[in-house]
Amino acid sequence: MNEHDLESALDPELVNRFKDRIGLYHLSQRVLRETETFRDPFRHRDLEDFLPVDIILEWLLRLLRLKSRGVANSLAFEITENVVYFERLPEAFTGFRLLHLTDLHLGGNTALVPTLLLALDGLEYDLCIFTGDYSLDYSDSPALKPAMQQLRDAISTDILAVLGNHDSIFMVPWMEDMGIRVLLNESVSIKRASSSIVISGVDDYHRFRLSNLEKALAGTAGKLVLLLNHSPEQYRHAAYAGVDLYLAGHTHGGQICLPNGFAPKLNIECGRQVGKGSWQFKQMQGYTSRGVGTALVNVRFNCPPEIVIHELRGGAPPSI
Repeated sequence: MNEHDLESALDPELVNRFKDRIGLYHLSQRVLRETETFRDPFRHRDLEDFLPVDIILEWLLRLLRLKSRGVANSLAFEITENVVYFERLPEAFTGFRLLHLTDLHLGGNTALVPTLLLALDGLEYDLCIFTGDYSLDYSDSPALKPAMQQLRDAISTDILAVLGNHDSIFMVPWMEDMGIRVLLNESVSIKRASSSIVISGVDDYHRFRLSNLEKALAGTAGKLVLLLNHSPEQYRHAAYAGVDLYLAGHTHGGQICLPNGFAPKLNIECGRQVGKGSWQFKQMQGYTSRGVGTALVNVRFNCPPEIVIHELRGGAPPSI
């Protein structure tokens, strides 16, 4: 398909918005892969593709009389203060605080947004970041926009975001219209006084494989770079590309864990060392948030939902 045919096959609004920004190749890949999800005979299949795992879990939890406890757990937000040290942090950014929210999965739990807004009230931060999965069902559903608008109205700073494996490219125009800047293999410079740091963001790696680090990191050599990536799975590529801090979600921390915190399933194709909390690979530090929302069933066990504040400080990072 030549470029003209490709452009004709795509939504005109998306083409006008993204042709010069991300290119027709990236845009067409996103749109086509979103529509093929359940029709691709060669796609990787999980257990839930063969069994109604959500129904089985719901039934089992009710049988064990654990459902109400799990629902209460899913709304018991923990505020995590994660202090990150960088030897080359510009002095002007000492104490800079990032509010990190991920895996909202809006629409599955009507109590989520009001409870989250209460938890956010009074928190102090300089910038907010979202690391994907705003949707629950791989689509731009009508319920998403009002819920996201409520959240946007409650956040007092700028918001930078990336898309996750449950999100649609069709969400980006209205997200950006409400003041949420979505980074699609792009970078922005954050300035304080005469200094700056870079925040880069990539499209989803886990499902869509459209994360282009080379493009996202273009022109960032020699600068302190914080990377937003929905999944931690691209840790190796990012470290070798010179990223300083890798911020992710996707895993939910396991969501349903054993009493010792062990997660039977993290849904990542890499070592579980990057599955939740702080980690380090080579010179790069990382943090994978347990996230805000839930998937399959609105419950959590031994894995509370998490709101993270990352505070930047100068100095040598301690060993993790």
